[in-house]
Amino acid sequence: MMQLKWLTYDEKVMHWSIEGDWTASDYNQTFKNWKNFATNKPYTVDLIMDMRHAGRMPSNMTSLAWQSVLNRPQNLGVTLIVTKSKLLRTVYKSMTQIYGGHDSVIIFSADWDGALEILEAAQSSRAKAP
Repeated sequence: MMQLKWLTYDEKVMHWSIEGDWTASDYNQTFKNWKNFATNKPYTVDLIMDMRHAGRMPSNMTSLAWQSVLNRPQNLGVTLIVTKSKLLRTVYKSMTQIYGGHDSVIIFSADWDGALEILEAAQSSRAKAP
């Protein structure tokens, strides 16, 4: 099951949670919804993809992830992926090696509190930028 909700009242952080097994179709529909929500905002929107309770991924996860990077909302800030899965980190590393670099900021965190700390630091850094 995948769910999207705004994590903050100011609608600057989206929480995308994935629980249990999921399919490419689930992912594509949720990504489409996420992109529509974010694109309609005139400011930077950050994403926390919470995969702590995710089950089996579809076999084409690498290609799904890369398409997400290429088609991300233009106002996307950081993407924080919360997971302890070494497989997901390996998939991401392989993706960048296969497809090359990109300018998305994707950061992994093993736990929720760590993700929130990283998010706070990223938002603070952005606020200080000229």
